[in-house]
Amino acid sequence: MPSSSGSSRELERIVEAIPHDQLAIQWDTNVEFGMLEGDLPVWFSDVATGILERLARISRVVPPEVELGFHFCLGHDEQTERHVPTDAARMVEVANGLAAALERPLNWIHLPLPHDRTDTAFVAPLRDLRLHSETELYLGAVHAGEPAEATRARIASASPRAPSQPSSGWRLPAAGDGFRPGSSRSSSPPMPSSPVP
Repeated sequence: MPSSSGSSRELERIVEAIPHDQLAIQWDTNVEFGMLEGDLPVWFSDVATGILERLARISRVVPPEVELGFHFCLGHDEQTERHVPTDAARMVEVANGLAAALERPLNWIHLPLPHDRTDTAFVAPLRDLRLHSETELYLGAVHAGEPAEATRARIASASPRAPSQPSSGWRLPAAGDGFRPGSSRSSSPPMPSSPVP
């Protein structure tokens, strides 16, 4: 979890040194979701509110003309996901909380889809996402070393949960966005996942 004082000073130096139109800031939330899932210790009483307040506070340091995104994280110990929740409900709650709390654009949210889950139950809470029109949602559907069929199944389970209207902020990547079967990398950063053609 970013400490407000140390991270703020580091961020201020970065923002001063790099032209704003060439800079994007992404906060990783490995620790935060570890706390929400009970895997990591917490030193404040209301975990959900405390995490949201801290993420909002550190995000306010980012100037509005600098792109800002969040990588929601299941946490990894080596190659194993550390905390896989029952479904995406907590991630949806945090995303909605950030969308409501930030007084600046939230440019993207990366939401991971677990390696061993291709069912609709995990992604069902995505229907409750309330993102602004400028926010793009990236689903982390591609896992290194797995067959393309598993990626297709994960995408197929998530796709019907995406609202169809463009103003919702959703963006499910198109087949030509850079994913090649057999590769875990996209040729068009920062997109972390793309459907298999």
